[in-house]
Amino acid sequence: LEVEQEFERRLCRQTTVDFMGTVLYYLGLKFQWRETSPRTSVRILQEAFIDQLIKSAGLDLTSSTTKTIPYRSSHPVDSVSHVPMSADEKSSLITTLRHLVGSLLWISQGTRPDISVITSLLA
Repeated sequence: LEVEQEFERRLCRQTTVDFMGTVLYYLGLKFQWRETSPRTSVRILQEAFIDQLIKSAGLDLTSSTTKTIPYRSSHPVDSVSHVPMSADEKSSLITTLRHLVGSLLWISQGTRPDISVITSLLA
C-alpha cells in the first residue's frame, strides 16, 4: 500500500491524474477482480466488445458454421469471388474489412490468442 501511495504522489507531480478506484472497464476490456488473502487476481473479458462487433458485422450465432477454418481446410483465405463494383463501393468495403480485421486483432491481443493465426492471415 505504501508503494502505491508513493507512486500516486509521484505521478500526480508529473501530470493531472484522477484515481477513481478499481478499474471495471477499460478500452473494451471488462475486469473482474477476486481477492483471496494474500492475493488479488483479475479476469479480463471482452464479451461486450465481441458482441458489439458481431452485431455491427451483421452476424449472429445462426450464421456460424462448424466447418473448418480456411487455413486448416486447404482452402485459400482470399477465395472471395470477384464481383464488379464501383470505386466508392470498393472503398467502402475496404474500410469495413479494415475495421473488422483491426477489431479482431484487438480481441486476439487482449483475451483471445486462439484466434491470432487466422486473424493474421486475414490481415
